[in-house]
Formats: sequence, structure tokens, C-alpha cells
Amino acid sequence: NKLMIAYEWNRQASPGTLDLTGLPVASANSDPRAWYAMATYKMTGKLSLGAYDSQASDHQEPLGPDRYSKDWTFSGRYDLNEFIYIKAEQHFIDGTSLGFESANNTVLFPNTRLTALKVGVSF
Repeated sequence: NKLMIAYEWNRQASPGTLDLTGLPVASANSDPRAWYAMATYKMTGKLSLGAYDSQASDHQEPLGPDRYSKDWTFSGRYDLNEFIYIKAEQHFIDGTSLGFESANNTVLFPNTRLTALKVGVSF
């Protein structure tokens, strides 16, 4: 009742072309592969600590940071009551394949650090 572990793996190869009405036909050769693993441990009835690793890469893309994205995350969650919680996350993101943009609409650097503070509701 204290430890939760999860894992996902995905591969969705899509050789061929993409034809959308009104747009030029585009090559859609890609070989994206992604996986996700996480573990969370409930320290007390209200406090949980966790670590997550999410990685994605397209094996058809040229080598470089645009080919992959790796996100290591450490988190802590505190349940204020049975419905409201607060959570802090520290992300260590390497690679730019997911195309995230920063607050000033510029592409992230190949090595990005992100801190997230959240308030959530569960019902």
C-alpha cells in the first residue's frame, strides 16, 4: 500500500506519405519509440515522493538533440485533505524532439531544467 510502480513502452512506425486535403503531400517516414517508468513511495498518509523517467526517440531522424527527448523527474506530493493536494516537480530534460517551447516562444535548449509547482483537485 506504499509503493506504486508503472511502466509503458510504445513503438509506432509509419512509413509512407501523409496526404491532407488542401496541403502538399508530405513524407511521413518515422519510427518513434517511447517508454516511461515511474515509482512513487508513500512516506506518510499525506506525503509521497516519486521519480519518473520518460524517453522518446525517432530512429528515422538524423543524429542530434532533435532526434530524442529524455526527461528525468523527481517529485513530492502533499495531500492537504482528501480532495486537494500540492506537488513539486524538478525536471531534467535532454533533447528537443518533442518541440516544447519556453514561455517566451523560443525552442528549449538541448539541456533544459524545469521546476513545476502544482495545486490539484482529486474527486
